[in-house]
Amino acid sequence: MDDHNPGGFKAAPTESASTLYPAPSPYGIPYRVLYSADVENLFFAGRNISATHAAISSTRVMATCSLLGQAVGEAAAICVANDILPADVSDKYVGLLQERLLDDGCYLPGFPRKVPALTASAAINLPADELALLMNGVERPDADMNRNYAELPVGSSLEFDFGEERALGTLRLVFDPDFTRESVSPNAKMRVFAQRTNRGLDFEPMKVAKTLVRAFTVECDGKVVYSTDKCHNSLVRIPLDRSARRVSVRFDSTWGADKVHLYSADIS
Repeated sequence: MDDHNPGGFKAAPTESASTLYPAPSPYGIPYRVLYSADVENLFFAGRNISATHAAISSTRVMATCSLLGQAVGEAAAICVANDILPADVSDKYVGLLQERLLDDGCYLPGFPRKVPALTASAAINLPADELALLMNGVERPDADMNRNYAELPVGSSLEFDFGEERALGTLRLVFDPDFTRESVSPNAKMRVFAQRTNRGLDFEPMKVAKTLVRAFTVECDGKVVYSTDKCHNSLVRIPLDRSARRVSVRFDSTWGADKVHLYSADIS
């Protein structure tokens, strides 16, 4: 928590500009702080949410504000689709809101993403410990930055076998964007402040994270349905829209890592 002096520019020179307090991390933010209690159709996102001075000392940072905006955007879409008000989402649709945010890669501490029933019915060619990591619904390192992804050799394939032909919708993959950002830039400041407003003399060009998968191929019953060698996203959705018994994803290369790091892979 970075508690700024409320005196601002008028504070006495002897007063501290800010005081840092330890706080639990990560923590969740309730949906109900994002809409007005007095104006029934008014949302808030950013530094104007309903929170105490102490809470704002932590929630006001830019990355957190952007996630609040994402949550409000999803909530507004639910309101429009169901002809309801923001408060109604809290009463009846908050589970749907959480599900949509998780599907879009948003991290909600304490709320793992559910594995689709279709994926749960498949036999997957991974050892039990790696499969448990792949299917635990948490697409980030844990609080101690311990490994929370399945690890596969480059060139290997992840295979889903449904035992019989099934109607397939979308393949969803989540790769490792290197949350430490060590492979993105050798400059410590750039690993923290990605939105640079100036350039230091020691800065080097930022790179795609080495841990991301660069090239992969998807096959359904042995037929190639998707292939790329220019992937630079951590969250990838591929429409399959066909019936098949087996789906195979071959990871051909990364942007530099010697292993494939896979936080999630499922078909719905």
